[in-house]
Amino acid sequence: HTCPADGKINASNPCVTGDTLIATAEGLQRVVDLIGIPFVALVDGEGHQTDFRGFYETGTKPVYRLVDASGETLVRITGNHPVLTVADDGSEVWMNVDDLTPGVRLALHHDILGGHEHIAALRHRGVVKQHSVIAAFAPSNGRPMMSLSRPYVVLATKIADGIEQVYDCTVPGKAAFDANGLY
Repeated sequence: HTCPADGKINASNPCVTGDTLIATAEGLQRVVDLIGIPFVALVDGEGHQTDFRGFYETGTKPVYRLVDASGETLVRITGNHPVLTVADDGSEVWMNVDDLTPGVRLALHHDILGGHEHIAALRHRGVVKQHSVIAAFAPSNGRPMMSLSRPYVVLATKIADGIEQVYDCTVPGKAAFDANGLY
């Protein structure tokens, strides 16, 4: 909890660097441009109003660079930041960056309409994946009905990337925001 005097946090996603792109109702915006400015965060394409602070400083902390198979940086982020991952069975599991290892599937926000510039770039590089999972069993014959998992990018490596000022924001009612397309 970054500020206990504020009371219970409904959602918080600590901490990302100022150059992180955030999906907003106004398009992708850098964290440093959202400091102290409330905004509508897009989470899986749906708008959610942040609290009055928008993004705010949470201190100077060690950060990691998460890198995909093409060698590109996905995001720069603190070790205690939870990210959504996709398991073999398609279930979604929150993991702290400290616990990530190469091969982990990092969940992306759903981009059904195809308007998310960063996810489009990931797709263009060929690093976005999905796999078949059992969604249910057909009542008539008991055969599995297949579906696709949430889109994801496989983590190639996690690199310690120095110490710098990091930021957070609170999105009441949601446990996440879209950081460079990652959940």
